[in-house]
Amino acid sequence: MRVYSNGRKIFTVRYTLHGDQRRKDVGVYRNERGVVGGEIGYSEARAEAERIISEARHGRDPFIGAALLRSADISTFEGLCDRFLADPAPGRKGRVLSEVTRAGITRIIRKELIPAWGRRDPNSIQRPEIQHWAKAIADGKGRKQAAPYLANRAVDYMAMIYAWAVRREILRFTPFLGLEKPFAEQPRMRSFGNDELRRLFGALTLAPKQIAAVWLMLFYTANRLRETLKIQWAWIDFEKKYLVLPSSVTKNKRSHLVPLVQPAIELLELVKGLAPNSPYVFPGPNGEPLNWVHKASSRVLDAAGIEDGRHHDTRRVVQTSMAELGIAPHVADMILNHAVKGAPRSRAHYDMYHYVPEKRDALTRWVQRLTEILGHDPNDVMKAERTGYQGRGEARKLGKRESYRERKARLAAHGRDLAAERRQRRQEAARAQLAVAS
Repeated sequence: MRVYSNGRKIFTVRYTLHGDQRRKDVGVYRNERGVVGGEIGYSEARAEAERIISEARHGRDPFIGAALLRSADISTFEGLCDRFLADPAPGRKGRVLSEVTRAGITRIIRKELIPAWGRRDPNSIQRPEIQHWAKAIADGKGRKQAAPYLANRAVDYMAMIYAWAVRREILRFTPFLGLEKPFAEQPRMRSFGNDELRRLFGALTLAPKQIAAVWLMLFYTANRLRETLKIQWAWIDFEKKYLVLPSSVTKNKRSHLVPLVQPAIELLELVKGLAPNSPYVFPGPNGEPLNWVHKASSRVLDAAGIEDGRHHDTRRVVQTSMAELGIAPHVADMILNHAVKGAPRSRAHYDMYHYVPEKRDALTRWVQRLTEILGHDPNDVMKAERTGYQGRGEARKLGKRESYRERKARLAAHGRDLAAERRQRRQEAARAQLAVAS
């Protein structure tokens, strides 16, 4: 600490960088009562001095990062996050993030990263702090329950921000090199057994038709949920009976041709009647694609008595069943839009054949197997009686109980008055109750 004649006290650190002795001010001393113009206390000064000495010991200029931040007009981690989110192509090698990926990253940055680190200088955040913070999320401290997967994603996205800042020469280094995630993730192995499939389809008879149709399409095509929800009618060729998912909605950023089996065509014809004027196959009440079906699907799974079930498990069911049916593994992989296992990397660039006949045959055999398991046509779940929102077209009335207005009109055509008949029944019931009471 240096003390000036006017009483001002300034913390100073000495360090050696590349053999040169250097000295740098850390900040103006602030005592417990506070000093006008004071910036830093003993513990804070000591921590900052340790960081500076550690950086210099590893051959890094501890103050060049601050200079880079000043040149980028960034003073806090929140500012760094805002600059990252404003970048149209923040991925490695200028990769553009998909809409879904960007939305997920933005949500975790706003809810987890900025509340924890927003006001900090990005250069002052150290590895032990990150590890302690991530472990607290994984253990559920201050939360309703433990969130190990959220902790991993939060670490991943924070590391992504630092790596982006280093590539853009906004930061000098990243504290995430060699940093382990707080939770060792295990690959999910959940699938649906035959009995669970029967219970699931039984529960779908009571689900809203849009939700039931989404589940059916997942089983018929083995597509991912987010790809299925965005399907547009313009992507479907009913004459050739196939669907083409554009690269803008697929996970691997490559267009995907999906043959449509006959039950899928029949389902689409029925779904078309739910919203005849919408460009989307599965529109919500606002006309946009359904974007959140997890709560409705959770109710379906609870009604079916299925624990730990997800939409994505349908893909595992389909691929497992295809293996049991003797379908070639590379055909099953192409149906799920996976990279073909064991194939040379050049195949993805030069093999442009879509294997439509092979995929159509495989999906047809799988749907036949599903029909045998259920003991009925899977599309029968769309014909059951329902309540609640069922779309806006005429098809919403399929299997629906006759409304009061419809019944009144039907009886009036035969010279009967529904209101008078209901009033008469109420009066007779009241007289019967009085007779029993007396």
